[in-house]
Amino acid sequence: DKWDTLASMPDAEVGSVGRDNVASACLLRASAALQTKIRKNDEALALENWLRQDLIKHGYEGKEFYAKNIEPASRALQLYRDGSFDSFEFISKGGKETAD
Repeated sequence: DKWDTLASMPDAEVGSVGRDNVASACLLRASAALQTKIRKNDEALALENWLRQDLIKHGYEGKEFYAKNIEPASRALQLYRDGSFDSFEFISKGGKETAD
């Protein structure tokens, strides 16, 4: 199952990012989609509302929701937490930004 592989212990070779990164990425995406701050006690309800709202809005199945929302957000968060800023193009050259 892709979800289990993604959420297993972080391992670049396997393509997993860890359960904490998946959970945090889901909460960040839900908070952005619902345009609200999610309280600690309301996490499950917020995730359910986000899932329901997104599936109804786009009319796709759970696999598509995973592929379009969960996996990319989890991988991006893992890169950020690992300090792989080059992937986000946060490169500073001598304090001067260059536009290519």
